[in-house]
Amino acid sequence: MTRNPVTTTSSLTSAQIAALPTSVIAALSTANFQTLTTAQLIGLSSAQVAVLSSADIAVLTATTLPGLSTAAIAGLGSLNLPGLSTAAAAAFTSSQLAALTLVSVANLSSAQVAALGTASLAAFSSAQVAALSTAAVLGASAQLGALSAAQLRGLGSAQLAALSTAEVGAFSSSQLGGFGSAQVAALSSADIAALGATTLPGLSTAAIAGLGSADIIALTSTNIGSLTTSQFAALTTAAIIGLTTDEAAALGTAQLLALTTKQFIALTSTTVGALTSAQLQGLGSIEITAFTSVQIGALTTTQMSYFTASETPFFTNSQIQIMTSDQINALFFR
Repeated sequence: MTRNPVTTTSSLTSAQIAALPTSVIAALSTANFQTLTTAQLIGLSSAQVAVLSSADIAVLTATTLPGLSTAAIAGLGSLNLPGLSTAAAAAFTSSQLAALTLVSVANLSSAQVAALGTASLAAFSSAQVAALSTAAVLGASAQLGALSAAQLRGLGSAQLAALSTAEVGAFSSSQLGGFGSAQVAALSSADIAALGATTLPGLSTAAIAGLGSADIIALTSTNIGSLTTSQFAALTTAAIIGLTTDEAAALGTAQLLALTTKQFIALTSTTVGALTSAQLQGLGSIEITAFTSVQIGALTTTQMSYFTASETPFFTNSQIQIMTSDQINALFFR
C-alpha cells in the first residue's frame, strides 16, 4: 500500500521524531517538514536540525520556531540559518537566543538581527555579541540601547567603527562602563565628541587611556570639565598634548593636581598660557617645580602675577634664571 508521506510524517509523535536517524531527517522533503507541528518539533535534536536545509528552515514560522528546544537550536548554522525568515527570527525566545552557538550568531543576517526585539537581544552573552558580524551589529542599531555594559564589552573594534556617531552618542553612562581602552581607541574623534558630559564619566580609567590627542581636541570644554580627577589622571601624555586653550581653561584645580609630573610637563605651552588665575593659584610645589623651560616661557606676565606669596618660594633657581625681567617683576615685585 502506498502511503502519503505528508500524512505519515504528521502522525509521528515527538518521541518518534527524536528517534529518527539524521539521514531520514535530511531526506525529508520541505513539504514533509512543513507539516510538523510545534509539539512535534520539540523532539528534534541539534544533530537533526543541523542536517535540515535552508529551504526547510525557511518554512518555520513565528508559531513553529518556538517549538524547537534550546538543545535543537544549537544545530542552526551557516548552511541553514540564512533561510530563516525575519518573521520567524522575531519569534526567537530569550532562551533560544542564549542557546545559539557562536557560529550560529555569526551567521545571523542584519535583517534577522533587526527583527529581534530589545528584550530578546538582551539575552545574548558578551561572547555572542562579539560574534555578531559588522552588518548584523548595524542591523541591531535600534536595540543597542538595551545592551548591558557587560554585553557591550564584547563589541570588537570593527563593530564599533561601523556604528554611526549618533549611535555611539546614544550610549548611556552605564553602558560606557563596559568599554575598554581598545574599544575607545576604535571610536573616531567624531564619536568621542558625540559623548555627552553626563555620559563621559561612565568610562573607566582603563578605557580613558584609549583616548588620543585628536579625541581630546574633538571634545568640548564642558566635556573635559566633566571628567573626574581619576579619569583625567588616566589620560596618556599623548592625549594631554591635545588639550585646547578652551579645554585648559575649563579644567578644575583638582584635575590639574591629579596629574603626575610626567603628565604635567606634557602640557603644551599653548595650554599653560591659557591657565587661569584660579588654576595657577591652586597649584602645589610639585606642579610649580615641574614647570619646564618651555612652559615657563609660555607664562605671561599677567599669569605670573597670579601666583600667591605662598607659591613663589616653590620656583627653583634654574626656573628663575630662564625668566624674563618682566616675568620676574610680575612674580616677585608686584
